[in-house]
Amino acid sequence: MIGHDDTPLASLFVPALSSVRIDSAGLGRYMAETALAAMIDLPTPLAGPAGEAVVIQRATS
Repeated sequence: MIGHDDTPLASLFVPALSSVRIDSAGLGRYMAETALAAMIDLPTPLAGPAGEAVVIQRATS
């Protein structure tokens, strides 16, 4: 079993839940910038956050 957002709570489960970590704050910021650019007719941001996903292995992997 594996989680999808690597919250601090994942390590507290028994057994500790393996998870995938992504830059959710960066992704949210990029999506907000893209939406605002569309609303006020500005150029769309060229790039978002790094698309790297990292598996955090704990007891459930």
